[in-house]
Amino acid sequence: MESPLFSPLDRECPSSPLRPARLRLTAIFALLLGTLILSPSTPLSAGLGTWGFIRADINGDSNIDLADAIGTLNWLFANGTATPNCFDAYDINDDGAINLSDPILLLTFLFVDQSLPPPPPQGSCGTDPTLDNLDCAGPVPGCPNFVPPTIDLLFGGSAGENQSVFLIPQSPPADAAEFPQKQFGMRPLTIGIPSVVSSGGVELSTVDPALSLYRTDGTATPLPAVFPISELPVTLLLNGNEAISTRLVATSLDSGAQTELPVTVGPFPGLAGHPLNDAPFFRFAKSIPIESAEVSIAVDPLRYRDRIGETFDLYIVAHRSAGDWVTDNSLTDVTATVETLTLEGNSIVEMIVPAWTGGLNGGTLVSRDYDVVLDFGQDGFLDPGDILDGGGRGPAFSVVKQLTEVGPYAVTTADYSAGGFTTQRVYYPTDLQSLDPQPLVVISHGNGHEYTWYDYLGEHLSSHGYVVMSHMNNTMPGVDAAASTTLSNVEYLQGNVDTLIGGALAGKVRTDQMAWIGHSRGGEGVVRAYDRIDDGTYSPFNFSASDLKLISSIAPTIFLGISNSSPHGVPYHLLAGSADGDVTGGVDCPVCQFFRIVSAAEGPTQVTYIQGADHNDFNCCGFPDGVGPSQIPRPEVHEITKAYYLILMEFYLKGNRATLEYLQRSPSDLLPAQSMASFTLANQYRAGPQHPQFVIDDFQEIPANLSQSSSGWPVNYDVDLVQEGKLVDGNAVLSHVFSDRFNGMTWAGTSAFESAAGLVFEWSNGVERFYEWSVPEGTDENWRRWNTLSFRVCQGTRHPNTNLINGPLDFTVTLVDREGVTSSLSTMEYAEIATPYRRGGLGFGAGWSNEFHTIRIGLADFEVDAPQMDLGKIAALRFQFGNGFGTPLGKIGVDDVILVD
Repeated sequence: MESPLFSPLDRECPSSPLRPARLRLTAIFALLLGTLILSPSTPLSAGLGTWGFIRADINGDSNIDLADAIGTLNWLFANGTATPNCFDAYDINDDGAINLSDPILLLTFLFVDQSLPPPPPQGSCGTDPTLDNLDCAGPVPGCPNFVPPTIDLLFGGSAGENQSVFLIPQSPPADAAEFPQKQFGMRPLTIGIPSVVSSGGVELSTVDPALSLYRTDGTATPLPAVFPISELPVTLLLNGNEAISTRLVATSLDSGAQTELPVTVGPFPGLAGHPLNDAPFFRFAKSIPIESAEVSIAVDPLRYRDRIGETFDLYIVAHRSAGDWVTDNSLTDVTATVETLTLEGNSIVEMIVPAWTGGLNGGTLVSRDYDVVLDFGQDGFLDPGDILDGGGRGPAFSVVKQLTEVGPYAVTTADYSAGGFTTQRVYYPTDLQSLDPQPLVVISHGNGHEYTWYDYLGEHLSSHGYVVMSHMNNTMPGVDAAASTTLSNVEYLQGNVDTLIGGALAGKVRTDQMAWIGHSRGGEGVVRAYDRIDDGTYSPFNFSASDLKLISSIAPTIFLGISNSSPHGVPYHLLAGSADGDVTGGVDCPVCQFFRIVSAAEGPTQVTYIQGADHNDFNCCGFPDGVGPSQIPRPEVHEITKAYYLILMEFYLKGNRATLEYLQRSPSDLLPAQSMASFTLANQYRAGPQHPQFVIDDFQEIPANLSQSSSGWPVNYDVDLVQEGKLVDGNAVLSHVFSDRFNGMTWAGTSAFESAAGLVFEWSNGVERFYEWSVPEGTDENWRRWNTLSFRVCQGTRHPNTNLINGPLDFTVTLVDREGVTSSLSTMEYAEIATPYRRGGLGFGAGWSNEFHTIRIGLADFEVDAPQMDLGKIAALRFQFGNGFGTPLGKIGVDDVILVD
């Protein structure tokens, strides 16, 4: 019988002169097959080979033929044969070892079956696609060296070593003059190519336009950029233009070999704050109360992976603007101690350092600002490559004094009158003439009150530099009369400011920086006064509408409804007490439901709601009218009022961002003074629509769609009794009934004009429940562009679950990315969701208006909890409830789920 080993050759070439040679080779081939089991493999270990080669081209002539098979056999069996310079070429079957199976494969291909060539690279030079211990050290004739370019990071490692770079987003320098200021936010990179490569150069490119490059002299280098080998190595500065995850790619022009540097440009929580016991383990803070007595610094090693193992000096320095840092980049530590640290560890917990442990300096007025510098150069100067928290982005943090303390200025009080209701009391710093012009605060009292009853507030603000005017108010005829009185008194002061009080105020009142505060009917009156300006029924002649920076109402009435009493786009603040026996805020009194004004506001809003405060606790001398338990002594209410009005005026009238966090963060997390710790405050904050934000769900879609958010995202849930609707109590009685799902809500009126809506649901004891928003893929999934997740939440009034809890409620907020990575944080670490004030009346049980709390969670906190979380590809936001996720049962209302920068 004819052997199948020979029959193909006989059929193809019956008379070929090569047939005898092929028969001889095939015989040799058969012999080798027989000895294969006796021939040991030759495992080889070498460095990482990157020289190009053609597999099985043993002699380097760019052809694969019998000579190559013989060359392999010679090296395996002939003594004295030189060691190959490209082991990968000899590994003909790409199994990671060189033995008889390699020439056998080549001979099979050459003489038996040409449909089975050796594995790649074939036809042209390439690199080994298989990771093994063999190397191609080269040189190989006709093949380039595929060694990739180098990207070396100043004060860090090199790309290709599992490194990644984190950048804080900043717009590219507009011109050469702006570059020196922004260079401190860029990452220095040195681009090079190994010495074994002697030709070509490097091309730098990115898969996304979110990166930009600059020479160290500030010259912009548009991407892609080519650097010939004669310019290498070159040092460049990398800028992150917008929040995104991307890559910088360096490509060898000689071989096409690439090095990629992952770059994350995203939310930066800062460096300063204080440690927490649970996730996220550190509260990054811009405001540090002086009473805390300590500032800690946290450096997340997983955010700065490229710097692990690097040593740096930690400085806390007086805040400087971006321009000031260019003028003077020297470092002087205010704590008198410079800590020298090495970045290490696998979590932020391992890099939390007490950096200022006593003697915090809040300045003489309200606060003092500081920057934080991680000096990786350890040369005592801020340079590109160091980490700066502060500069042009504002201070890293501010030490804030106890805000109930008297300010540094002595105060003078003066009374005067132009007749009738144009009667005023003015408070101002005694040495006002030695100061810069100061903002103006106007106080309009309520019905039955006196303009002289606010000395405690006028004196407190003036001791911090403000000019305060409290005026007689014509409240008896109604809110319109009160509004007219506010307007006429402001006009009089503004028109006569240089001559009043013997010229004591001349040239020292900022007429373009003004706040109006009103109480009760005066609280609605100041809103109505601006509403008349906005709708054109009143035209100021001594000031302009843009001069008004803040309107604040203390327990205001709402006789005229929100169509006539709306603050429109002016920042609006509400201060009220839950024990108010006059303007109660109750569900039975539409003209008392002050939260409706907050709902109508179109600009930034903030609420300070004090459990246990009554209507007249906000002045000195009105009769007590409190209703309910645990009422707060009036002097304590005054302390709270003084502190929060100083916070508001500092931010809105002086632009002092040191006090903003007192409005944004929950009082359970940040208080103006520790003496307030025993009181329950429900604070809310929402930035105005002009502030960059994305509304995930405000529940305003009409008709309500329970399976879709107002932004169009799919919604899924298994919580119980879910309902969207107007935030208004359905029966004006607070007794719990199943049919009134919005029991206790007073955020909207019954008219169609008032549309404030929200969500309510509940969960039972012993179950796990969720409410989830799914992010449509490819749309709004990049959350790196935002800094904060914000939402409002309250407990349901007199609901059986609320009664059983009889205290604060909490749940878990979870993010899920496209890879299924989850990160979960408890609301307990951010705010206390208090039970509604236990006030009786209006039916059975105890509990008053629904008290919304704003909860703001830094998105970077989710990365701390789960370092693999990809904020650039978020798939879902999930609220989780019940056992293992927080309070085991509850009834809540939810509104305004928003992403903000």
